[in-house]
Amino acid sequence: MKAHEVVRQVALLHGVAVHHVLGPRRWSELVSVRKKVARILFEAGLSYPEIGRALRKDHTTAMYYVGAIKARPTTKQEGNA
Repeated sequence: MKAHEVVRQVALLHGVAVHHVLGPRRWSELVSVRKKVARILFEAGLSYPEIGRALRKDHTTAMYYVGAIKARPTTKQEGNA
């Protein structure tokens, strides 16, 4: 199955328009659909840049959608001179 077909099927399943899924809006419902699409495409063997292109997003956004970006500790080191 091609990437655009996955986008179409998942959008249809969730009752949202494909152009909204591929658009710039960041509504939680749309982000949820994008995450599902990204996960399916990742499990199908697509790379992050390929997933990003399919969703019209950057590859780092695709990594976030798949869950590959882990929270990093935000500890700030004080000046230890």
